[in-house]
This record gives sequence, C-alpha cells and structure tokens, in this order.
Amino acid sequence: MNIKKSLLQGFIWRWLFFLSLFLLNVGFSRYFGASESGKVYFITNTLNFYLLISTVNIELGIAFYAANKRKSVFTLLVTGFCLCVASAFVLILLQNISPVSRYFSSPEWPWYFPLIFVAGNCLSNFISPLFYARGNYGLPNGIMAFFMLLLTALFFTVEKTHFIGGNTMMALYFMLPLFQALFLFIVFLVYEWDILKDSKFNMAYVKRVFRYSFIAFGNSLLLFLLLRIDYWFAEHYCSPAELGNYIQASKFGQLLLIAPTVFSSVLLPRVADGTFKNYGRVLSFPFVFLTAVFLLCFLLLLVCGSSVFEVLMGHDYNSMYWPSLIKIPAILFLSLQNVLGIWFAGKNKMKYNFYSSLAGVIAMIIADLVLIPAKGIGGAAFASMLAYMVAFITSIYFYNRQSKQPFGQILHHSYSLIFNWKEETVILWNQFRSPSIVSKSAEKKLSD
Repeated sequence: MNIKKSLLQGFIWRWLFFLSLFLLNVGFSRYFGASESGKVYFITNTLNFYLLISTVNIELGIAFYAANKRKSVFTLLVTGFCLCVASAFVLILLQNISPVSRYFSSPEWPWYFPLIFVAGNCLSNFISPLFYARGNYGLPNGIMAFFMLLLTALFFTVEKTHFIGGNTMMALYFMLPLFQALFLFIVFLVYEWDILKDSKFNMAYVKRVFRYSFIAFGNSLLLFLLLRIDYWFAEHYCSPAELGNYIQASKFGQLLLIAPTVFSSVLLPRVADGTFKNYGRVLSFPFVFLTAVFLLCFLLLLVCGSSVFEVLMGHDYNSMYWPSLIKIPAILFLSLQNVLGIWFAGKNKMKYNFYSSLAGVIAMIIADLVLIPAKGIGGAAFASMLAYMVAFITSIYFYNRQSKQPFGQILHHSYSLIFNWKEETVILWNQFRSPSIVSKSAEKKLSD
C-alpha cells in the first residue's frame, strides 16, 4: 500500500473510531451527569494507567514483530493472552487493598466491572495491531466503532424513554471493551486461520517482543502522564462536577491527536529507511496541516461560544468551555512535538523523545500544583498548555543539536508550502509516491 492510500485509510478509519468514542462519551455524560461521569472517567483513567504498567506496553512489541514475521502471529497471540490473564489477576488483588482500592473501583459497583474493562482493553490493544500489520485499518476500527455507536444510540434512547435502569447501562459501558475484543478475536481467527494452524510457539520471539516493549515503555508512560496526570490533581483540588467538566474538555482536545498519530505511523518507516533526505520539507507538511486544522477548530469554538457544550452534553457541563478552548493550542504544541518525535524515532534517538516528555511532565506537575488550587480547572488547562509548550521547545532544542537540518528549515519549508503550495506539493508528492511504505532496506533492518 502506498503512502497516499495509507494516510487516507488511517485518517478515515481512525477518525471514525475516535468520533464514535467521542459520541459515546457524549451519550454517557448526558445520561449520568458531570459528577457521576467524572468519577467513572477518573477511575477508568487509573485503570488505563494500570494497564499500561502491567502490560509494559506490549502492543508496541506485538505490532513491530507482527508486521515483519507472519509466522510469529501464534506466539504473539499466546503472549498477549497470558499477559492479560496476569494483569487481571493482579488487579483483583489491588481492588482488595484499602488504601488504593478507591482508585480502581467504586463501592456501589460489582467487583468485576474494572476486571472486565481491563481485560477487554488489553485484548483489543494487542489484537488491533495484528490487523494494522496487514495494512487492514478498516476491520478493527469499523468493528469497535459499530459497537460504540450502538451503545451511544442506546444511551440517547434510554435518556428519553427510561426503559433500562442506570445500573444496567453502567454495566453495558464497562462490558463494551470485552464485547469489542471478543468480536475482533473471532474475526482475526477467520482471516488468519491458515497461518495460525501451522504455527508453533517460539520463546525467542517472546523475549524480543518484551525487549522492544521495554525500550518503548518509558516514552509511552511519560506520554500517558503528560496527557492525564492532571486528572489526579484536578480530582484532589476540585469538586466532582468540575472534574467531570475538565475530563470532558481534555477528551475533546485529545480527539485532535489522531492526526499526528497517523502521520507518525506512516512517515516513521520512511525516515528510518533513509528514503527522506530533506526532513525539513517532509515535516513541514504535518506542521502546516496540523496548525491549520487546530486554528480552524479554535475559531469554530470561539464563534460557537460556551452554549455549545451545554446543548451537546447537558447543563451539567457549563464549566467546560474555557478549558476546552485553552486545550486546543495546548494539544497543538503536543502534536508538533510528536511530529519532531518522528525524526528522533526514525533515527534511533528515542532517548530525546523521552527527555522532551520528561521535561513536559515535570512542568505539568509544577504548574498543576500552582495553578489548580488558585484557578481550578481553568488553571489545569493552562498548566497543560505550559507543559506541552515546554515539551515542544525541548524537542526543538534536541532536534537542532542532533539534526544537520535545523528547525529553521522546517519553518522555511512551511512558509513555502503556504505561499508556493503548487510547487511544494509536487515536490512532496514525488517523495511520497512509493509503492510501499517500508522499503526493502527497511524491511531488512527490521527483520534483523
């Protein structure tokens, strides 16, 4: 699949997934209100953090080896399942430890709600990359979007008719990830049965998967903290309703992160195999594209005003507007930092992505401690913008030190792309029109 088709597929299907997730959040939040939904999102945030820690980001290693060694699929499936079982077992123990149990569950919930949520997300996290490794973005994202839209429609219907109780709706919300994962697993078995039935378990692959995952784990952990550590500070200093408003504002901003994620997945292999010589010109495209999209979103929200969230989410979300507005430029800084991170990752300089994220997390903690007690959730949003700006500036510093093409070249080519877009587009197209995303030299490197 060429670059153009891969970008198009990635954007369409991932945007469908995130749009469905956003609509589900809207339906859930309208039904349960700001206080209850804020509590749920706070706990599920902790559960996702636990999942990242307990599985050491195994999906990255699975995605890497699934893309290059088809006969390793059976080994990767078994490894993923075993890790999910281990993660679920440890979670049961944590739910019974009083000092930390409130972060993993709520007293009025059945004990298995968090367990099902973690198990389902764990399975989805390692099955989806197996599809992506085959260039198939449609099936996994389409299946997950279908289930989310189905539950969203049920939330909106029940909100008006009340023919299902709140406890049942909460149960369906927590069971959704497991429904998605089991359906994905069945579909994957149908598609890959010929490969699986002739495969054997290979312990050497398991060691390589864990080694790769451990290397990338630090960056993933810091990125998670950079995006969500402010939830814990907001929960400590703000009311449940304010927390619900702030988490929804953050989710609104994070919806925009899909674009840099797709750019990374498509451009990274081309940077790694040396296809791109002029990084400034190549990286100028995502810089200009992201800035334009974020500016458009900012202006639209500015024009629509604060009533947009009350109409969309309900009257409980009357404090969501200003944090959401501040989050848009904040996420733009983080997105541009991720674009520079493509170059570091492609040149095997991942430690500089780690340093940049670490600088951002430290800035986030300091800013949260100062601003949230004084300014509430507005201060939390402003703290995130400062932290993401620090991470971006740190990336620029290391990029200028490590690259022979300074950051100024990206700005120069961005200027050219805006004002001489016909000529620059032709040049970029000539670099992108490759018959394969990963060149043969890259495939050789990856298989070593």
